[in-house]
Amino acid sequence: MLSQIYSRNFERVIFFSEGEARGIIAIHSTTLGPALGGCRFREYQSEEAALNDVLLLAEGMTYKASLAELNLGGGKAVLFKSGKISDRKKLFETFGEIVGSLNGMYITAEDLGTTAADMDVVASKTIYVRGTSKFGDPSPYTALGVVEGIKACLNFLFGSEDLTGRKILIQGVGAVGQELVKILAATEANLIISDVDESKTNLLRQQFSNIQVCDPSKIYDIEGDIFCPSAVGQVINKDTAQRLKVKAIAGAANNQLDDPSTLTILSQRKIIYVPDFVVNAGGLIKVAHENANDQKSMIDKIKAIKSRVTKILKLSQDTGATTLEIALDLAKQRLEQAKNLKQSKN
Repeated sequence: MLSQIYSRNFERVIFFSEGEARGIIAIHSTTLGPALGGCRFREYQSEEAALNDVLLLAEGMTYKASLAELNLGGGKAVLFKSGKISDRKKLFETFGEIVGSLNGMYITAEDLGTTAADMDVVASKTIYVRGTSKFGDPSPYTALGVVEGIKACLNFLFGSEDLTGRKILIQGVGAVGQELVKILAATEANLIISDVDESKTNLLRQQFSNIQVCDPSKIYDIEGDIFCPSAVGQVINKDTAQRLKVKAIAGAANNQLDDPSTLTILSQRKIIYVPDFVVNAGGLIKVAHENANDQKSMIDKIKAIKSRVTKILKLSQDTGATTLEIALDLAKQRLEQAKNLKQSKN
């Protein structure tokens, strides 16, 4: 576990255990500003699995913030969920105190398994929190950014970003996936959706006429234009990459690739992959602007995801480098510039 932390150049990784509040806070980089990233509350098979998850997510937040041109670093927290919690409020009060003890190096927010109400409790113990009920759910803004990324893919592939009649496959209709469905359904796209929770897919099918529901295990085998992973991570692996019958992947889930080598299969099959930390940055942008009271600037930054995706796709086409390599290079360039500026001032 320690070798993982050292080899991946994290600034700080904190393991904590106090009462029912057990977990990890990972701070990957504060080069551009304080590390902002949500807190996950879920069951893990082991501490090693939790560590791997939080490290991947925190590093992704660094690159997401950099590419979105935000003055923020990358961090993440995970809370271990095991059985029934006797006092959820106390758990998040304790977590808030732990976040506060870092004096602003890490700012937490809502994520998988946590709610705005949980962040309200955290806010009773520290100012270093975003995503409280005062500011609303960031999910619609994440979905808006993903749609901008989808438009960029369509324009790159077909010379038009018109969604009419395009077949979009959406895996997972949780908080972000539902918002994605609502936006895309209004465009007259043809949507194929799946989720392990049938009640969610059935409700959406009743609301919109241009939606079909498929079995979660079969969504990789359906022919379409765009595949949108919007649930758990690491769903693009050597098996699913061979099964996919789409032209591009652009979705809201984090850490969609199980391994970068999977990109070789996608490339051989001429399937475009848009790195998740590029296309799903809308929620982070929204949270970053909570105290700015500038709605237009926030929306403009989210809509800029389309031009950013277009740039990455064109550079990949021109250079032969993967879209992931291009996106990481662009993110690291901004980080390096900031680091050099700090050093010159010192």
